[in-house]
Amino acid sequence: MTEHSHKPKRSFNLLLMMSLLALAGIAAYLALSHYYPATADSQASTAQDLSGDPELARFELDAQLKSLQPVTDAMEAYYLSHQQWPEALSQLALDTEDRRSYPSLKLEPNGRLAFSGSTALGEYQNQQIFLIAEGTPEAVGFNWRCSAPGIPEAYLPDYCIE
Repeated sequence: MTEHSHKPKRSFNLLLMMSLLALAGIAAYLALSHYYPATADSQASTAQDLSGDPELARFELDAQLKSLQPVTDAMEAYYLSHQQWPEALSQLALDTEDRRSYPSLKLEPNGRLAFSGSTALGEYQNQQIFLIAEGTPEAVGFNWRCSAPGIPEAYLPDYCIE
């Protein structure tokens, strides 16, 4: 009797493995395609629920105003050097990253900064908020006063309420 050795064919194993990988990929695609729309929907509904929340608006506006410290410092330095306020952000000694952080910031005459609030302000998010320089730099430096006409006091940090 002759002995025949039966070696498994490598091509069959490779084909089986590729088929299993393809099935796993399809399963992963289907699972992820159902997962991501669900998370996007829940994030959108959470954002809608928080929109217009006065407590969140106060918190976010306070953080936004504090983040402008590098800009107000640079404006004061510019004023001390030139005896006038800058007309554009590009005139300030801000690094590129700082300039990118303030896309909605506008410089107005007389040392006034204007910007729009965050979505936490709800229907008031497109209202302008101002930081206004007051005082003289020779005495004690500038005091930056916040002003937000058109936004109810409930949405503003205490120091923005006139």
